[in-house]
Amino acid sequence: MGQTVKNKYKITGKTFYQLEDFTIDCWIIKSAAKCQSGKSKLITLFNEDYGFVKMDYQNYENEKLVFILIDVEEK
Repeated sequence: MGQTVKNKYKITGKTFYQLEDFTIDCWIIKSAAKCQSGKSKLITLFNEDYGFVKMDYQNYENEKLVFILIDVEEK
């Protein structure tokens, strides 16, 4: 759409996340974006072994989308 987007990311701490039968530690990463259409924000939980286990996104139209990791299969 030809818009310029400015993003800021910040690691704000650590927390625990319950995954199946075990608990994993995660970094809390918060992001804010601004463009001509408005502002959006993203809060993620990141584990060093499993990657992003939760992503909570709210866009500039106040719509919300949440991704969560619900299952892990070991191969």
